[in-house]
Amino acid sequence: NYFPAVKNIAFLTSLFLFFGATAFAQMSVVSYETLMAARQKISHANANFTETRHISFMDKPIQLEGSLEFGATGYLKKTITKPKLDILEYSNGTITHIDNNNKTRSFDAAMSPIANATTAGLLSVLSGDETTLEQIFYVKFGIEGNGWLLHLRPKSEKVADSLIAIRVFGVD
Repeated sequence: NYFPAVKNIAFLTSLFLFFGATAFAQMSVVSYETLMAARQKISHANANFTETRHISFMDKPIQLEGSLEFGATGYLKKTITKPKLDILEYSNGTITHIDNNNKTRSFDAAMSPIANATTAGLLSVLSGDETTLEQIFYVKFGIEGNGWLLHLRPKSEKVADSLIAIRVFGVD
């Protein structure tokens, strides 16, 4: 198993997405429903991101930066450029990891409940798939500054034992 079982390690992830000029940017996001409806109209998108991971055994959060590429067919590529190059690619239920030494590992996402939940959750947000998102997470929507915020808390106890929540901020 590529991701060994994680026990008693809680983490919280915040993901800040910045979408460029897309059809999404032309729609005013004022509710969860308008956000998801706007996302359903987009078949491909790129976004820059900043991700902050708060992990229970670490004194300071980990800050990651990079880009996301999304395809409505269930394709997701996360390229981390800082602090070091790291690529995660999801397609057809398989996650492929390419590290900064160009070493490649692939595994079935279903083998890791946390990887499966976070990948399916992010794909659901990006594609506007409310049904899947709400099967996996309790969802809370809000407006923050000039963007929107989704607070996602896992429904599965197995996932919730390690993953407290994912907060996704978006600016269009």
